[in-house]
Amino acid sequence: MRAMPALPLSLLLALAGPGLSVEVSAELADRCPDSARVRQWVEASLGRDPFASEDAPTIRVSTHQTATHVVVDVDHGAAGHRTLHATTCTSALRAAAFSIAVALDPLGAAPLEPEPPAATAQPPPTDARPSRIEGPPSPRPDRAAEAPARAPGPPAAPSSPRVGAPSPTSPLADRRAPPAPRPLADRGAPAAPPADPPSAPRAFTARRDAPPRGERAPQLFLGLEPLLAVGHGPAPGPGLRVGGGLTLGPWAFGAAFTWLPATTTPFEGGEVSADLLAGELSGSLRLDAVDVIALALAGRQRGTGDGFDSDGAYDALHLGLGAGIAVRAPLAAGLALRVGLEGLWLPRVSRFTVSGRTAWTGPPAAARLSAGLRWLP
Repeated sequence: MRAMPALPLSLLLALAGPGLSVEVSAELADRCPDSARVRQWVEASLGRDPFASEDAPTIRVSTHQTATHVVVDVDHGAAGHRTLHATTCTSALRAAAFSIAVALDPLGAAPLEPEPPAATAQPPPTDARPSRIEGPPSPRPDRAAEAPARAPGPPAAPSSPRVGAPSPTSPLADRRAPPAPRPLADRGAPAAPPADPPSAPRAFTARRDAPPRGERAPQLFLGLEPLLAVGHGPAPGPGLRVGGGLTLGPWAFGAAFTWLPATTTPFEGGEVSADLLAGELSGSLRLDAVDVIALALAGRQRGTGDGFDSDGAYDALHLGLGAGIAVRAPLAAGLALRVGLEGLWLPRVSRFTVSGRTAWTGPPAAARLSAGLRWLP
């Protein structure tokens, strides 16, 4: 296969499944782990595979060599960008893997275990300093006869005997004095001490204690959803819901404010209108990309009449209990599109009268269609 001309300075090694890509420059191609290994490090830190689901984030990792370091750029898309430096490509990509794990789950990421250092041959330990100085071994008595006879040398000049020295006829005179020890320079330089084994790579530690693996830490979410509502006023109309909450494993609990502007309906030459401002509490079960929702609503509904002899107005408590379903589609790291459909039962039926005549009576049920954004910071 021909090399891609669009990448003259880098070599794209592999794609590690949906959501994660690793790009390594050409000068580091034979010194860097492959992208599958980087994905294994992320999975080992989180205790799960964050790229297996349909809403997996999109993360791009690229490396290049400088004069003194290996530089790794981690691009989380809308969630941000981070640059790491290390002396080797392996340590740089391990740091990038842990950085990705912390970005995906700040409380669930655990530090990576240090890899064992490569085995190196160690020279046998040598004693650099002798314990004692020894002269050459004396010849064994049984081999003294086998030694060749030395040629007679010139006779030694007579000298005066020293005081206390043995006489020539004494038996001590036949004994040889032990040879003088050789200087240390003749024995050779002492062997160098063995080199220290290479130190193990430092493990990257999280700034806060990570929860046990298999337990998901609570995570905040925010939501902004335009609505199309039917049954809350005299006519169908748009609305807006703003809120947030927490996710606890497969469960999510939220609170929101809902505003439905006034909608109108004609009545006997005039018109009546009603709007709604309410608060909501909801709980949902998250099944992959689908949310099963239960919710409760309580708010204030205000109605007015215009074009009558005596214009009227009313304020009433508006209550609702309902259920729904929503589908999430990932757009970027931590950001998803959420589309939902909800139905509510209204225990208090709204009724608006003008001069004793009923101008509008609300239904006992309402429905809402929503499409908005869900953000996990």
